[in-house]
Amino acid sequence: MRPLLLCASLLALSAAPALAQGRRRTAAQPSAPRRRPASRVVPARTTPAPEVPEFESECPLRDGVFADAFQCDRYYECRDYVITEKLCPDGLVFNDISPTLGRCDQVFSVNCTGREELQEAQPTGDCPRQNGYYADPDPTNCGTFIHCVDGVSNRVECPSGLVFSLQMGTCQWPDQAGRTGCSSAEVLAFECPGAGDPRLAGAPADLPLHPRYADPADCQFFFSCLDGVVPRRHGCEQGRVFNDETKQCDKPENVPECNY
Repeated sequence: MRPLLLCASLLALSAAPALAQGRRRTAAQPSAPRRRPASRVVPARTTPAPEVPEFESECPLRDGVFADAFQCDRYYECRDYVITEKLCPDGLVFNDISPTLGRCDQVFSVNCTGREELQEAQPTGDCPRQNGYYADPDPTNCGTFIHCVDGVSNRVECPSGLVFSLQMGTCQWPDQAGRTGCSSAEVLAFECPGAGDPRLAGAPADLPLHPRYADPADCQFFFSCLDGVVPRRHGCEQGRVFNDETKQCDKPENVPECNY
């Protein structure tokens, strides 16, 4: 058995140079090029992603102004998702036209239904609040109103025959203003004859739809009655008077009772 072992040892020794030579040939061969890893750069977005705040915000939009749900003169301003509570100047309310155009406005310009609460009033003098338009404190002065700016009042007179409207904040005809104690009969001291006008009974088709009547207190003025019942007071130009016969403005010499 030993020769076998010897022969085996010799075989191993004779094969050693060949293995070494094979290793040298393998080492001498050029190595294959290494593959470079794929790029980790993320391509740029063609459409910017929406900006989301990193914190919870009550702002519905990043920037804008928004009405309070309960109080008409309170609103909220959002700047970069940061919310700030604000109040309009006393007497004004917030008009939420849009998040970019919202502003403090006059009460008669805003619908406050469902959010009627207001801040505590800050009255001064004739001003119930610091800002706004208000009826004269004397309820018999239907054609006078108070305009308040920062607590400073300015008394304004409506044109003759008109009444200050609490809903519109402007001067209107008494029937349009609809104020108690300021009806057409009370303000104009005149009532349209209506059905009591003998001319309207069995009147011909060419009778004016809005008949005219002379103002008994002033020759320059006259009344037109809409549909025969709603009075409107009008005036002739300077130097002329109303002719109740022709129903037109005329020269004073053509109206004997007004030629003075």
